Order: sequence, then C-alpha cells, then structure tokens
Amino acid sequence: MERYKFTDNRTLVYADGEDLVGMTPGRDGTSKSMLVANYFDIPLELRFSTNPEDPVRSFRASIGGRVGVLYSSFTKVKYKEEGEMKKFKDRQNWNLEKIRYGVFAKVGVGNFSVFGYYNLTPVFQKDKGPSGTDMSNLTIGISLSSF
Repeated sequence: MERYKFTDNRTLVYADGEDLVGMTPGRDGTSKSMLVANYFDIPLELRFSTNPEDPVRSFRASIGGRVGVLYSSFTKVKYKEEGEMKKFKDRQNWNLEKIRYGVFAKVGVGNFSVFGYYNLTPVFQKDKGPSGTDMSNLTIGISLSSF
C-alpha cells in the first residue's frame, strides 16, 4: 500500500471526466488529503547470511526486485462541515501506472535491519499525471523481525 499525503490540503481533480489536470486546494476545513494506491507485489531476492544457524548473531544482506499490479486506488479527504467531521473517498484509477517494478536492498544484524526500495516506474502514466509531475518512489526504513 502506498500513501501519498498532500500538503496544503490539496486533492487530485479530473477535468471533463477524462484528463487528470492536477491538484486543487481542498475545501475549507480540510484536515487530511491523500492518494492511496494498492498493489499486489511479487518479490524476488538473493540473501546472504554470515551465520545461518544463529540468525540472532548473524550479519544479513539481501538484494532483489519486485513487480506489482495495481488492484485499487482512491483519494481520501477528511474535512469539517458545519462542525461535523466527514470523510470522502473517491475510487478511481487516477491514471496510476498499472504495472510497477523496482529494486531493493536490505542489510542488518540479528533482528534489526535497514532497507531501501526504489520504484523504477513513475507513479503516474506518461503524460497523464498532474501537470509537471514525473515522480517515482523511494522508500527507506527499518525492519524488526523475530526470526
């Protein structure tokens, strides 16, 4: 699941029901605005461990890639209207890439690891995203595991 939180409470907008023209300011009282993209991913990785019999004391590293297929996407806006908090979800494909692929690496010791993933495909289809956008994902994080 990828979540893109918009600054200044902006949201995605279609013009004429066909072309994604960009981002417009949300309504007054907007507290949260985001795009959610759900992909089914298939990873492939090569792993190395200095001591496979004792993973708690072992240095581990892995590299690989993954391919994903988009199965749902929506925007979610939370706003206040007449003193009441409301949520609005708009389920559309938002011209997101249907297929994505990327590379990742992970290194760690014992139960602690750091990882990085770079998406080689752009978030939006070519020339169909909000004007001036040509972005890809870079994810960096930590991982804790018990095995």
